[in-house]
Amino acid sequence: MMRKIFIILFGISFIILLFWLNLEKELDYDDYENMELLSTKSKSQLENEGYSKVDIEKIKEFDKNYQNHLSLVNMIENNTVKHYGYNNRIIEEHRKIIYEKNDFTKQHNHLMFNTIVMDLARDEERDAARIIIEFEWNNKPSSNRHAINVTYNNFIMKNIYTALKYVDSKDQNDIVYKMAELEPVNFLDGFYTDFDSRKRIDGKNYVLTAGIIVLDVRSYIVGKGIAPLSITSRYVTKPLIGSQEILSEQVIVNAGNEI
Repeated sequence: MMRKIFIILFGISFIILLFWLNLEKELDYDDYENMELLSTKSKSQLENEGYSKVDIEKIKEFDKNYQNHLSLVNMIENNTVKHYGYNNRIIEEHRKIIYEKNDFTKQHNHLMFNTIVMDLARDEERDAARIIIEFEWNNKPSSNRHAINVTYNNFIMKNIYTALKYVDSKDQNDIVYKMAELEPVNFLDGFYTDFDSRKRIDGKNYVLTAGIIVLDVRSYIVGKGIAPLSITSRYVTKPLIGSQEILSEQVIVNAGNEI
């Protein structure tokens, strides 16, 4: 009798588990063709298909982020990234950014990691800036999960461009650019994204070798004069077990235009 009750309870639990697992669809952010298709659907359609609220927000933000990704890849391939400032305006050659402080507090031996303020400008009645974060590995990344964490007090995000470079482990000429998966938040006073150092694409294994993230930020302080722009930029690893480790950290204090 007890065995029969156990089998019945096990069966019910198994059915509930299956129902729970299928209640929400898993979003494949790397499937750009499907993401574009999903972005054309209404929220109610996506809810009926089993997508969570967070995933629906990601889907609705996808098209803008994807177009920014394609724009950045085009800039990378044409070597024009560093010639454009905030809002993609061409920067005057004599305009240079100066810093009260621009130091690395920590640097990883096998990771080139650098953050610069590309431009400071005016956006309507607010100060605006373009921040560029670049990294490149000179060997295979040290763990499977990585993240970039940038803080910038007094500013909020207006536009994000991301491009992560993956190379086929068996063919160095086979390169794929992927965008970082962005959480649906407003990035007030800071930016965060995490990503895999290895990806399997079309049956082949790819390894992360480099990346670039371009952040267009705008001050939430209204008034004249450039709002103080100070940045702390970190590249960290996220191990499967244990706490994250900061591999490289750069601190910028009071960036401004050269007079």
